[in-house]
Parts: sequence; C-alpha cells; structure tokens
Amino acid sequence: MNQSRIQAMITLVFWTICAVGFFFTVVRDGGPTMYGEDSARRTAGTWFLFFGLIVTPLARWIARKRWPGNRIQADERDERIQAKATLGAVIVLVIAVFLMMLGLWEFYGEEGCVPVGWMWVTAYGTLIAANLVMPAFVLLLDYRGWADG
Repeated sequence: MNQSRIQAMITLVFWTICAVGFFFTVVRDGGPTMYGEDSARRTAGTWFLFFGLIVTPLARWIARKRWPGNRIQADERDERIQAKATLGAVIVLVIAVFLMMLGLWEFYGEEGCVPVGWMWVTAYGTLIAANLVMPAFVLLLDYRGWADG
C-alpha cells in the first residue's frame, strides 16, 4: 500500500468521525437554526474541526514513517491522482455549497434573512466536506485506476 492510500484512508476515517460528531452537535437542541446562539455547541463543533485539522498532518507523518528515509515517495501516477482528486473535490464542493445556498434562500426567502446558525453550519460543514471529499476521490481514483490513462 502506497503513502497516498495510507494518508487518504487515515484522513477519511478521522474526518468521518469529525463529521459525525459535528452532525450530532448541530442537530441537538434546536438544530442548525439555533446553532449560532448556543456557544457551548459552537465550541464543541470547533473542537471537532480542531481534531480533524490536527489529524490531517499527522496522517501524512504516519504515512511517511513506513518508508526508509522518512521521505514522501510519490510517482507520476500519484501526482495525476492528486490533481484529478483536487479538481473533482472542488467541483463537488462548489456545487454542494451553491445548492445549499439556493435551498436556504428558498426556505427563508419570505422572511428576508437566514438564521446565523446556518452560516456557522455552512462554514464548518464546507471545511469538513472538503476534508472528506478529497481523500474519498483519491481512494476512488487509486482503486479504479482512472489516473492510469
């Protein structure tokens, strides 16, 4: 198993844990609408993000420790996978955020404003989604061999 796979799997597992924890933090006690008004829930959500942001460089370090010389060993195929995964992740995230904003506009358009809790959820959720989608694309492209041709 190469370093890219190890790093992507570790990152995906830990960011999935962060996403589940963040989801349960958001949906309890009033849901996303009230999330912005509850500092304890915002703090808990921030800790889930902090945990994920610490694990991401740790995953790279763990993946690197398995090879002699502790160097990142990547070839052209890994670089192509990374480039395609980045492009795919950006496209998915842009579409997801766009659709979420349209949905919020449709739901709250009559009121003239969106509750601030949704802005917190959008910001944190986008960060979590970016860190989930990218390693998922890396693993998908690597296992399917789509970067070979």
